[in-house]
Amino acid sequence: MKIAFVVLGSRGDVQPFVAIAKELIRRGIPAVILAQRLFQPWIEREGIQFVDLPGHLTKDMSESLVAQALTTGNMKLLLNDFYNKERLGKTVHQVLTYLKNDKDVTLVVCGPAVTFLAPMMHYLSDSMPGISMDLTIWSLNSIVQSASSLVVHAPVLKHVRNLDFSEFSNINMVKAVLPPQRILPHYFACSHNIMPRPSDWPADILVGGNVLYENRFGNNLLSPETEAFLDDGDAPVYIGFGSMAADLCTDFFAFINEVVEHSAQATRFIVKGITGKVGKFWPGTVVTSEPHNVLFSQCSVIVHHGGAGKTAEAARGGKPVVICTFCTDQPLWAEYIAKTGAGINAGPFCSLTGKQLSALINKAQEPKTTAAAKELGYRMREERGLENACDWLTSLAGGDFALREELTWLEWFWTGFLSFFGFQFLSFTKKKSE
Repeated sequence: MKIAFVVLGSRGDVQPFVAIAKELIRRGIPAVILAQRLFQPWIEREGIQFVDLPGHLTKDMSESLVAQALTTGNMKLLLNDFYNKERLGKTVHQVLTYLKNDKDVTLVVCGPAVTFLAPMMHYLSDSMPGISMDLTIWSLNSIVQSASSLVVHAPVLKHVRNLDFSEFSNINMVKAVLPPQRILPHYFACSHNIMPRPSDWPADILVGGNVLYENRFGNNLLSPETEAFLDDGDAPVYIGFGSMAADLCTDFFAFINEVVEHSAQATRFIVKGITGKVGKFWPGTVVTSEPHNVLFSQCSVIVHHGGAGKTAEAARGGKPVVICTFCTDQPLWAEYIAKTGAGINAGPFCSLTGKQLSALINKAQEPKTTAAAKELGYRMREERGLENACDWLTSLAGGDFALREELTWLEWFWTGFLSFFGFQFLSFTKKKSE
């Protein structure tokens, strides 16, 4: 028995799968992660087998397009780069090659960016048990979301279908009728305390809780400098936007200075993502990067971008948050956190001033928000996200895998609608090219 994870995206997308693989290995179950090479040192340092996939996220994405997408909020500009059909075709081939050579693998887990390829890989790999695992609950009744996903995925699927996979299977992929993605077992590694599970979903679609990755070096210690800073005064405000390129749409140094300037003199800050110059101007500010699971519970307010992992970790810390979004699923997380009352949805970061953020930080510290954040943190800490995911995967890899026999009427409706939409879209593009 062995479980293979196929993961594309940013570090935040990869982290939960590293956590799961580590726990599986601790339980004595071999695991391998197939990802892009920039993550190889980190994954191998965690003691996990690594297999290289084509491409390099940061190099494949045009910096000018990233800047334009962030400033305009139009993430469609990046879709052609991220969902490059040639690169994804090579990715499918690489995954199938690995599965052909490693006979120990009994389950393939496709991460968020490649779930739509899971049915194809399932049949091309001689029906190797495969599942989809998402980090966000996408609503089944979202016409815009479903239609836009198909527009993005259809050209990729058309390209991949026309590739030569004869070394893996006798199936004619051009003519093959693949079942909908939802026929495969599906797992959502996110919190029902933040994002409620849709009431119309059947019992076999699982929402098991957030999978949180601990410090990459295997310890939970803050640096001595940060420890001393925390011990020297009131709980600070944390400001950090992960891998989001905040400096592409603003002068981030000037932005932070404006936040500090419009805050009460006693307010202290921990900032991630800029040089140490801020501390020289504002003695109550330090610039550092620390393990969130240790740091966040010792802060007064958490300001972040609304990524899935950061949202979960901040919520688990039990402190109020201010979410300044950039792209993808971040506005969704910001909306749900605001609904819990545990934080504030500040809207797009690129339209925010430092003065406005300072006012929102003050608002987030109102008693009602602080109490809601404390209650949400308690519920989050009671979740067994990592354990639930590993239990389920172990069961499937051990022989309990089965295709879903029944889809809800809503799933069948959307499958039919999207199939028709996809056919019309592909016909249109074919006529246009001719």
